[in-house]
Amino acid sequence: MSALLRCAHSLRSVERLRHSRAWEICGTSLLQCCRSLHVDSQPHTPSLTSSYVHGTSSISLLPLTVGQSLDSTVQRWPDREAVVFMQDGIRKTFAQFQQDVDKTAAGLLALGLKRGDRLGVWGPNTYEWILFQFASSKAGIIQVSLNPAYQVKEVEFTLKQV
Repeated sequence: MSALLRCAHSLRSVERLRHSRAWEICGTSLLQCCRSLHVDSQPHTPSLTSSYVHGTSSISLLPLTVGQSLDSTVQRWPDREAVVFMQDGIRKTFAQFQQDVDKTAAGLLALGLKRGDRLGVWGPNTYEWILFQFASSKAGIIQVSLNPAYQVKEVEFTLKQV
């Protein structure tokens, strides 16, 4: 039985047990079989030229940027809901979300921001936050997310890192 099938079998066993002894009964075998899924490649030391780090795995990452991935999704499912913010009454399909992302990305570039610049975003989980996450990525701008719960020293520390 392949490592993947053994792991899937162990996961199903854990799901069936659903009680506190689940880990005692199959936790060790689950851990051992899942470990064996990621030992087929050499450890990778990330370089500063990549925008992502690909750890040890035989499964390839998609060779797409966030913007390209959104564009691809819009082509497949333009009318499916992409984001919903119930508290704000916002519902956007993938096509509507893409349109907002493209406009916002163009606006960021029109403000004079350039590919590789950093943009600090300080705010709670709102539609605007996710919009800026995608728009900055699509424009090649690095978004620096600041938690609104940060104290002054934490904000200063984060800003000094970028």
